[in-house]
Amino acid sequence: DAPLSKTSVKVLLNLILIAIEALARGGTVSVRLKNDGDATQISVAAAGDRARLTESYIASMAGDVDEDSLDARASQPYYTSKLAESFGTTIDYSVPTNDRIELGIRAPKA
Repeated sequence: DAPLSKTSVKVLLNLILIAIEALARGGTVSVRLKNDGDATQISVAAAGDRARLTESYIASMAGDVDEDSLDARASQPYYTSKLAESFGTTIDYSVPTNDRIELGIRAPKA
């Protein structure tokens, strides 16, 4: 299997940091990489009591913020969204249960 590109590794590490941010009361972060032809599906999940991201985090991940209004906490997800855009994709975000969030991206191989 081909390794992840340098940018894909940056996105992976940033997704892990975002997942950790969702766990204010502690919990578990899990990472899954799945070979998907010419890309790798990166999935990061955070599970714990009331795992959640703030609205500003979610808006920043979607790129729905004015760069001039970014605060220190919202800059991490915004930067990650820009990395994702650099290879033509966006960050998938879902909340399957009240105590779990899932982040994902389809990243090109090196």
